[in-house]
This record gives sequence, structure tokens and C-alpha cells, in this order.
Amino acid sequence: ATSTLPQTETEAQRGALNEDFDDFLLLLTAQLQNQDPLEPQDSSEFTNQLVQFTQVEQQINSNEKLDTLVQLQDLSLTSIALGYIGMNVQIDGNEFSYKGNGSYEAFYTLPAGGAQSVEVKILDENNIEVASLSGTTKGGKQSFVWNGKNQEGSQVDAGDYKMAVTAYDADGEIIENVSTAITVPIDGIESLDGQIVLTSDDLYIPYGAIQAATLPPEDVGS
Repeated sequence: ATSTLPQTETEAQRGALNEDFDDFLLLLTAQLQNQDPLEPQDSSEFTNQLVQFTQVEQQINSNEKLDTLVQLQDLSLTSIALGYIGMNVQIDGNEFSYKGNGSYEAFYTLPAGGAQSVEVKILDENNIEVASLSGTTKGGKQSFVWNGKNQEGSQVDAGDYKMAVTAYDADGEIIENVSTAITVPIDGIESLDGQIVLTSDDLYIPYGAIQAATLPPEDVGS
């Protein structure tokens, strides 16, 4: 199959330049034909104009090459983005959508020194606590898995939830600089404001926001 790229701005500029150059040549020919042989026209002005046309054409050539590079980059990014479809990616945040079955994996990052204890709470959309579990206290990025059940062991409904991670030091004080990351499944790609982004339901995810990407395990839903 063959595809035709749309006309670029540089192609339009080249067309306009060719028209102007044709007009210039017609004018130059007319002036040369009608000049006084005893007092010929000064050729320096014509030479300056020819130089200007050449400079403009060189700039258009440069712009055209840049357009080609941009198009190739967009095609490359689109190809890469398609590879993310069906995968789980990690992004900053603490709010996630739970599908109502299976487990959900999320992440938090502790300072290098770690913590004395870590408490992870799952809250529903009304900020009501659904479940609570203990997290790993080692420093660095850690994962935890919520089984999708409440404190009574019953399966919760599908919906929007959030996690609240609280880490305590040896003195029982809260450690402030704890970051969290959620897992979202990629279901497509879109062009948004000229940029290729990944989509997960109604969430738009730029490349720069992705921390990691994995195939979804059978027992992990998001």
C-alpha cells in the first residue's frame, strides 16, 4: 500500500517562490529587451535579487528537510506507542480505576533510609476506608498488591479508588517525602495537540510520564 503525505508548509512556500521567480524572469527579460543599448541597465540590482532568491530557496530546502525529519519522528513515535497497547504502565499518582475483579498492583517510594513502618489504605470515591495493609519498609521503590477486597473479605465493586501511603520513622514521626505510582492499562493511542499520547479509558498519558511498562499478570487487574 502507498500513502501520500499532506502538502507541507514548505511545499506551499516553494510554490510561491517559483511563481515569484517566474515573474522576476519575465520582468528581467522585458527590461533587457527594452533597455537603451547606449545606456544599459545596471546589472548589480538583478544580481542582488538573484542572490536573494537563492538564499530563500536554500532556506526552504532546509525547512523541507526538517519537515521530513519531523514526519519520520512522528511515524516512529506512533509505532512505539502502538507497542504499549495491552500493557500496564506505571505513572505518578494515587487515584486509580478498579475493574471489580482480580488484584491491583501499585507502588510507593521511600527515602534511602527506609521507614520503621508503612501503612497503605485504600479509599473509595467518598474517601471512606475500604482496606488497610502493611507495606514494605525498605528504602527505594516498593510495590504492594491489593486483592480487591474490603476489611470483611468481601469483593468490592468496580469504581474509582485511591491509595494513601503513610510511612513512619523510628520516632513515630510521619515521613513526608513519600511518592506513589499507579498502574494503568493502555488501551489505545491518540494525537493530542500534535503530540502522540497513550490512552487508558479517559486518561491521556504522555511518554515522559511513563516510569515502567509490563505485560499484565493474570492475577493483576487495573
